[in-house]
Amino acid sequence: MDRLSFSCYPLLCKPLRILKRALLPLALTLGILACATAQPLRVTLLNPDPPGDPFWDLLVSFMQASADDLGVQLKIINSEPGNRFKSLQLARQELSAVDKPDYFVTLLLNRVAPLMIEEAEKRGVKFFSVNSDLSRDERKKLGEPRERYKSWIGKMSPDDSYAGYLLGKKLIEKAREKNLTDKQHQIQIIAIAGEGGLRFPMTGSAD
Repeated sequence: MDRLSFSCYPLLCKPLRILKRALLPLALTLGILACATAQPLRVTLLNPDPPGDPFWDLLVSFMQASADDLGVQLKIINSEPGNRFKSLQLARQELSAVDKPDYFVTLLLNRVAPLMIEEAEKRGVKFFSVNSDLSRDERKKLGEPRERYKSWIGKMSPDDSYAGYLLGKKLIEKAREKNLTDKQHQIQIIAIAGEGGLRFPMTGSAD
């Protein structure tokens, strides 16, 4: 099977359309594998947020609907918002369990993503990452899916740099409409990056 890798432009598509296009290949792959095995495939999704987040609720509902259609056993584990170490703890518990899943799906969280991928490789569990990508330094160490870690079968990562560019462009357009300029007739924008993944959209906005 070829490496699975998808890109999408979040500000160009409606969220549901993004999820369908990005997760459909994974759903089809799992469906084919489920038909070829006697036992239903077991898939665990580690949700970085508890129920109530609009984006992740949408992703969970789509995955659950796909799992129901394809006869896949889907388990949802909810972590704590912004707590990557809690997510790592939950991932390690699930990947080392006696009834560990066949596939593990989650976000590539800053600094702990390599540890999750290494744990999945060690336990022989297929790992698929969604809505995120590695930092440049992490990519140098880990490579791309199926290169150094065979269990990391693929990823779905949005084009955050292009999204940042579109966001910056829209902010500038709105600022000009409202005449929000300084004495030199320039528009001042401050971009504040938090988690590591935000460095990519901030780079795009700077362009």
